[in-house]
Amino acid sequence: MTDSPDTGAPDGTRSSATAREPAEFPAVGVQGVPGVLHAGDLSRGRPRTLCGLRCFKVFLCHFEPGDPASCRKCRALVRAAPSR
Repeated sequence: MTDSPDTGAPDGTRSSATAREPAEFPAVGVQGVPGVLHAGDLSRGRPRTLCGLRCFKVFLCHFEPGDPASCRKCRALVRAAPSR
């Protein structure tokens, strides 16, 4: 992707409105619930899953919404997330 200024933003700066890459989230597993992957939100002061769970372990891979083992609520939230 070529870096170019956002022509609609003030002073030619970049904005997320012109982003073309989907957002990425780490894959996390909830302790005590094996076999279900969730999308982690580690950007805030209190880490949690997108669907609101807080007790989890982080895997060294990205959350894949198309994975049959993915949480349905996290899957929908990831697909609705703004691009980066």
